[in-house]
Amino acid sequence: MSSPQTNVSPKTEMGPDFDARVIEAIQNLKAQQAIALNAFKASLLSTVRDTISHQNKEIEALKSDLEALRASSSRASPSGSISLQSPPPPRRGTHISQWWRLIFFTFALLPSLTSLFGYLTKNNHAAYISLVFWNFSAVCLEICVLTSPQRYKSKREKAKIVVLGLMFGLSPLLSSLTLLSSEHKQTKLISWFILGHGCSWIVVMPLSWLGLAKIYSNMSETKLSQSLLAIFKSQFGVLCTLLYVNATPLHCILKVSPNSGLNILDECGNPVFNTIWVSLAIFIAWHVGYVINPIIGRGALRWADIMAFNLSFIEGIQFVFCVTLAISAMVLFASIDPAGSGFDEFMQVFTILFLSSAGSLLALLGFEYIFLPVMRRIFRGGSEGSVRMTGGSSENGGLDFKETSGISLGVVF
Repeated sequence: MSSPQTNVSPKTEMGPDFDARVIEAIQNLKAQQAIALNAFKASLLSTVRDTISHQNKEIEALKSDLEALRASSSRASPSGSISLQSPPPPRRGTHISQWWRLIFFTFALLPSLTSLFGYLTKNNHAAYISLVFWNFSAVCLEICVLTSPQRYKSKREKAKIVVLGLMFGLSPLLSSLTLLSSEHKQTKLISWFILGHGCSWIVVMPLSWLGLAKIYSNMSETKLSQSLLAIFKSQFGVLCTLLYVNATPLHCILKVSPNSGLNILDECGNPVFNTIWVSLAIFIAWHVGYVINPIIGRGALRWADIMAFNLSFIEGIQFVFCVTLAISAMVLFASIDPAGSGFDEFMQVFTILFLSSAGSLLALLGFEYIFLPVMRRIFRGGSEGSVRMTGGSSENGGLDFKETSGISLGVVF
């Protein structure tokens, strides 16, 4: 006879002892997690401390190198401090190489040396040759002025610009002094005119080129790079053109023997003075089209205004003078006599017309862009309509013209 089976309830197996074991296992797991977390924190903290210690050592090493550099600089500098007078080299594209400045300065120096030789030896041939190539020298000098606009604040750079401005008027000044010794009445009359011309350039050009360099130095790097690149590419074309035009009067001057007793003005007045005025027109066209055009504000007259004949009274007068200047230069160029002839009345009429148009145009532009803005600032405290110069972030390269009405000569030329 079999014994009866006993049913064991699950609650009997999962009694109070089982709950205690579960609680103990959870507590052990939490303790293990806390130990692992503390170990991780200690390891991380140790790694950070080692990294900071390594960086501190590197900083100390850099400090010692800097102190050594300062010590060597103080030994090299008499004042015991690092010299900051030399500006850092400008970025690529915002300057023209100093080698190009040396090359163009050499080209510009040749007419001045020729005029000096003529003055010292009383050689009229040298004086006329210097006058013929004066405009060629002017282009080379202006390239030298705009070589490194970003170094404008340097006193040494300003001194160089002043010397270049003085050289601009040196050739006509010395040449006129040489020609004044001539007994030819017409030569003396022209020489007095050239003398006044040279004296005015010696006074005006250093200040004008300092102002031009300052405006270019305020340009943004992008605008400055674009402007200098355009000037650099255009200079070779204009210089070759001037050499081609000036070859004819040079040939005529060299044909006249110094011992023949002939007066160069009677033998070569045409083509000498024809080409001088034509070369001056070429220089003005290049100067305005490539040097001045980047700094003219949005308010300046453009082709759209001319096409619609939307001109103010002053703009109309300026436009007339521009057209007269261009026509006079064209007639003088067409009347060049390669064989050589005298400075006749026909040439005198168009020379006077050319010079009066150029002088009147420059006077109007100076009155509008310089005199009027200054007067407005004085009497109105800088009211609207005056010329305002701003720092180099403006779209026109650091120069902001408000309500200008002047004609851009680049439109005509």
